[in-house]
Amino acid sequence: MKDIISIIESIPNCYTGKKVSKEMIDKAEKQLDLKFSNSYKLFLEEYGSVSFSDIELAGLSTDVDNDVVNLTNRLRKIDNKIGKDYYVIENVGIDKVMMLSNSKDEVFMYHNGKIVKKHDSFEDYLKSCIKN
Repeated sequence: MKDIISIIESIPNCYTGKKVSKEMIDKAEKQLDLKFSNSYKLFLEEYGSVSFSDIELAGLSTDVDNDVVNLTNRLRKIDNKIGKDYYVIENVGIDKVMMLSNSKDEVFMYHNGKIVKKHDSFEDYLKSCIKN
């Protein structure tokens, strides 16, 4: 899980948000009525949010278009079949594709009402973003 930090630190021209307190993370989890995965919590604690190339990983941010609570609530309003365990980690910005994660750390692609598992972990997803 600590690899997330070394991965992000190795990305050239990576812009990070501000560190987030455990209290802010707890508040976000309560607002969404779910639990973030441990690796996503570490990401939030260390960076708040991250952007590089054309990737903007959602976090806890004053930028509502990149805030996990705002993005997840917007998706839930659009599609009420989205389970309470999913939260948005990236609004891809193409064809209304969203990348989701869950408390088990799995990563899914949401598109046109369908959810398809893409990665076993947030770390794997992050590595795939760097390769592309």
